Amino acid sequence: MSRPRGDDKSLDDLPPPLRFVADIFRPATAGQAWQSLDVLDWIIFLGVVWVTLKSPFLFDRETTENFLTPKEFWSKQTLALLGVVFAIRFVYSGVIRLARTRLDFPLALFFSLSVLSVAWNYNGMSAIRDLRGTFLIMMLYPFIVNTVKTRWQMEGILWAIVLGGVATAGLGIMESENWYFRWDAVQGWVWARDEIFNGQIDFKAYYLPLFPQLADKNYAMSSIVSTFGNRNYLGTFTMFTAFIPLSFYFYYRNIGMKALSMGLYGVMLYGLYITRCRAALLGILAGIAFMTLMLVLLDRQWRFVRRNAIFFVCVLGILVMGFGVAVTYSKSFNMLDKIKSTFTMDRKTSNTYERLWVWYATFQSFARNPVKWLVGSGFGSFKHFFPLQEAATFDDDNKETFTAVTFRQTHNDWLQLVSELGLIGLGIFLFLLWRFYGIIYQSIRAETMGETPDSTGPPGQAAAWGQASAMGEFTGDHVLLIGLGAAMASQLVAAVPDFPFHRIETALYAVVVLALVPTLGESRFFKRPLPAYVAQAEPGVVIAMGVVVMAAGLLGYHFERKTYRADTLVRLSETMIQSRQSPEVVGQAKANLLEAIAIDPLPGDPYLKLSTILEMEGKGQEALEMAERAWKNINFNARSTYHSVVFRKMHIYYYILQDRMKALQEAELGKFLTCGDARSIYYFYIGKIAWELGDLEKAEKALERAITFPAFETQAGAVLAVVKAHQQKWAEAYAIGASVSQAIGGVDPTILDVVGIAASNLGQYATAETNLRRALELQPGHPIFKRDLGITLVRQNRLVEARPLLEDAYDAQTTPPQIKAEIEGLLASMSVVEFGQANALVKAGKQAEAMPIVQRLLKGKALSPQVKENLKAMLGGSLPAMPPAGPSPAPAPGPAPEPAPAPAPNPAPGADPAPAANPAAGADPAPAANPAPAANPAAGADPAPTPSPVPPAPQPDRAAPAPDPEPAPSPVTPAPQPPDQAPTAVPAPAAAPGAAAPAPATP
Repeated sequence: MSRPRGDDKSLDDLPPPLRFVADIFRPATAGQAWQSLDVLDWIIFLGVVWVTLKSPFLFDRETTENFLTPKEFWSKQTLALLGVVFAIRFVYSGVIRLARTRLDFPLALFFSLSVLSVAWNYNGMSAIRDLRGTFLIMMLYPFIVNTVKTRWQMEGILWAIVLGGVATAGLGIMESENWYFRWDAVQGWVWARDEIFNGQIDFKAYYLPLFPQLADKNYAMSSIVSTFGNRNYLGTFTMFTAFIPLSFYFYYRNIGMKALSMGLYGVMLYGLYITRCRAALLGILAGIAFMTLMLVLLDRQWRFVRRNAIFFVCVLGILVMGFGVAVTYSKSFNMLDKIKSTFTMDRKTSNTYERLWVWYATFQSFARNPVKWLVGSGFGSFKHFFPLQEAATFDDDNKETFTAVTFRQTHNDWLQLVSELGLIGLGIFLFLLWRFYGIIYQSIRAETMGETPDSTGPPGQAAAWGQASAMGEFTGDHVLLIGLGAAMASQLVAAVPDFPFHRIETALYAVVVLALVPTLGESRFFKRPLPAYVAQAEPGVVIAMGVVVMAAGLLGYHFERKTYRADTLVRLSETMIQSRQSPEVVGQAKANLLEAIAIDPLPGDPYLKLSTILEMEGKGQEALEMAERAWKNINFNARSTYHSVVFRKMHIYYYILQDRMKALQEAELGKFLTCGDARSIYYFYIGKIAWELGDLEKAEKALERAITFPAFETQAGAVLAVVKAHQQKWAEAYAIGASVSQAIGGVDPTILDVVGIAASNLGQYATAETNLRRALELQPGHPIFKRDLGITLVRQNRLVEARPLLEDAYDAQTTPPQIKAEIEGLLASMSVVEFGQANALVKAGKQAEAMPIVQRLLKGKALSPQVKENLKAMLGGSLPAMPPAGPSPAPAPGPAPEPAPAPAPNPAPGADPAPAANPAAGADPAPAANPAPAANPAAGADPAPTPSPVPPAPQPDRAAPAPDPEPAPSPVTPAPQPPDQAPTAVPAPAAAPGAAAPAPATP
C-alpha cells in the first residue's frame, strides 16, 4: 500500500516536538510503497549504517600504520558477521528469496572473471586473499538492495555518508590552519597549538585534529591527513561525498534544510581545496558536468533550471569563491600552484612525470603479449609484478632521477584494470557502468515522461506516483538519483590520475552508491518493491545452503580477526627492532614474528623482519632462508618491497657469510631494482666490495655515484679517497679525503692517514705531517700510521725522527708480514744512508758527531748486512772502503701497489690490509687501511641508539615507512645513511648485522 510520508496530513497525529523534526526532514516528493521490516532487516540495515559511518574514522594509535589497515580489517569483519545474519533468513524461512536488479548480471560476470584469473595469476594465493576481501566489501550490495525498502532507510545511509564527509573535511581544514585542541578532564577542550609547537605533546591525551605531531609552523601540506594519512585520500573522499548534500537541496522541502545542504557542500568543497588534490578537483568538475548533461537530456525546455536559477548560481559561486579563498589565504603551496605544476615534466617541481612513466611501464607489461591484452595478469597481480616491470622498463639514466618509491597501484585504476583483467575485464566493467547509468536515465525519463509503474506492482501503487510525475517534471528524487550518479562519475574520472577504487574508504562508499542507485531507480523511487528471485529448491536444501553461508561468514570473520592480529604483531615487532632497547625486547619481537607467521604465513614482511633478527644473532643460513621466503609475497602490503629483500641478502652475504662475490651480485641487483635516492646504498656497497676484491675501476665508478647522494657523501667519499690513492690519483684522493675529514670534524684517523699520504705524494709535507700526527694522536701505536709518518719524514731527510716510527711499525705484532718486509727493506736502505753519513764525519775528523749515528745504528733494527760488517770494522778501528752517501732525496711518486686481497670483514684492531711501498725504491705508500671495517657479528646486535620519546608519526603522502636505525655513531669510518634520512654529524661505521633494509615509500 501507499504511505504518503511527504504529505502534510501525515504529521498531524505526531506530538509537536516530533512534528517539528519530521517537518525538517520531510522530503519534497510525497508517497512511497509501504514495505515492512523484520528483525533481520533492522539488524542488517543498522549494520550497514554503522559500517558507513564508522569506517572513515578508524585508525590505530598503537602501531606504525595508523590509517588504512584498521579501516579495512574492521569493515571486513563487520560485513562477515552481517553475512551470517543475512543467511539466517534462509534457514528459518526455508526459501531463498533475493531482490533482483539490472546490475546483478554484470557484477556476476566481473567477479567470475576475477575468480578465474587466479589460474594465470603470478601469485595465486595472494589473489585469493584479495578476492576474499573484495567479496566481503561487495556484500554491501546485496545487503542494501534486500533490506533498504523505505525512504528513511536510504536517507539514513546518505546522512551517514554526509557526516563522514563533513567531519573528515573539517579535520583537514583544522590541520591546514593549525587549529589544535586537547581534551582536559577538568576544562574540557583547550587550545593546544602553542604547547604543541613548543614540543609539549601528551601522547596519552586526545587531540582534535587527531595527530598533533604533524603540526607544522610552516603549514606544510604533509600535515593535512585527517583520518586517512594522506591529503589526496581526503581530497577524493570529500569529492565523492560532496554531491550528497548538493542533492539534498532539492530532496528536502524545508528552507532550513536547503540552507544546511549548501553549507555542508561548501565545507566539503573547501576541504577538497585545502588538500591540493588535482584528481579530486578534476572529479568534482566531472560530477558537475554530469549533472548538467542529465539536465540537458531530461529537461530540454529548461523549466527546472529556470525555476531554480538561484541554486545553480549558488553552486557555481561556492565552487569559484571557495577556490579563490583557498588560493588567496593558503599559507603554503596552494591549489593553483599545484595545477600549474601539473603541466611540466621538471622532476624537481612536479610529479607529473611519475604517473606518465608508471603508465608507460604498466602498458609494457601487456603490450607484447596478446593473451595479457585479453585477460591480463590476474586479479590483484599489479602490486607483485610492477616493481619488476618498472626495473626492466626504465633505463639507467631514467632510474637515476626517478622517484625512489614503490608503486603498488598504477595511479590509474582504468589502466590497472586492463593490466590485471585485460580488455575482457574492461569490457565487463563498461557494461556494468552502462547499466548503472542506464538505470538513472531510464528511471527519471519514465517519470518525467508521465509513464506509469508496471502492472506487477501492488494494488493502488499507481495512485502513489504523485502529481509531479504525472506532469513530467523534475522532483527532488530525480536530482538525488542524478547526484548519486555524479558522485560515481567524479570517482571514475578521479580514477584516471589516481586510485580511489583501491582505497577502502572510497571503494566502500562506491559500493554503497552502486547499491542505492538500483534500489532507488528500479523501485521507481520506492513506489514499488524491487523484483525478487525465488529459488526453486526443497526447504532442506535451502536450510543446508543457509548453514553453509553462515559457516562461511563465521570463518571469514575468524580469519579476518586472525590476520589483523598477525598484522598488528608484525607492526609492533617492527617498532621493537627499531628501538633495540635490550636483548629481551628483540627476543620478544622475534617471538611476535614467529607467532604472526604461524597465524598468517602468506605476507612476506614478517619473514624479512625475522631475517633481520637472525642476522643480528649471527645465524647466516637461517637468516638467508627467511629472506628467500620473504621474496614471493614481499609486496603483499605496503611496508616492504623486493629490493628490501635484496638488501637483507646482500647484508647477510657480506657480514655473516663473508661471501663477497654473492654480496656484490645482490648489490648489483638492488641497484637494478631501485630508482633515485634508494640506489645510493647499493652504489656504496658495490664500490666498497669492488675495492675489497681489487676491482678499482668498478669501485671508483660506483663510489663516484654514491657521493652524489647527500646521505653517502662522507662515507662513500672515505672509501673513494682510498681507491683514488691506490690509483695514484693523488690530487683527487687529497681533495676528497680532506673534504670528508673536514665534514666529520677530523675525528677519523684512517681518513687523516689517506689525506697525509696524498699530501706527501703531492709534496705538501707540512700538511701531510700534520694529518699523520693527528691520526696517531687519535689512535696511538697504530703501526701503519707510524709507517706513513716515517716515510713522510724520510722524504724530508729527517731520518732521526723517522727511524723510531718505522722500527715501532716493524716490531708491531699486528703489522702484516708483507708490510713488515717492506719496512725492513726501507730501514735497511736508511741504514746504508746513515752509515755513509757517519763514515763521512769520521773521515772529516768529526768522530764526536759520528758517534750518535753509530750508536743509533748499533741499536737499530733491520740493518743491511753490509752496514753491520762496516760497523764492526769501524768500531775495530779500520775504516771501510765505501764512498760516503749524501742525504736521501725524497722519492718521486711511482706506481701504487696493487691492493691486497680482500680482508676479512672483521679485521683485528690495527691490522692493515694494504701493502706498503718502499720509498727508497721509488714507490709510494699505499693507503693505510680499509676505510670501512665491518662490525663484529659475533658481538651480537648493534649498539642501540637513544630511542625517540616521540611515537612514530603517521606516514605523509608517499611517505615511506622509516627504515631500521643504523649502528650507533663511531669515529672510525662513515656509514651508509638511509636514503630518506639526513647524515649524522659524526659518521657511523659501515652497516653491520641487523642494519635496516631500505624501506620503500608507497604512494
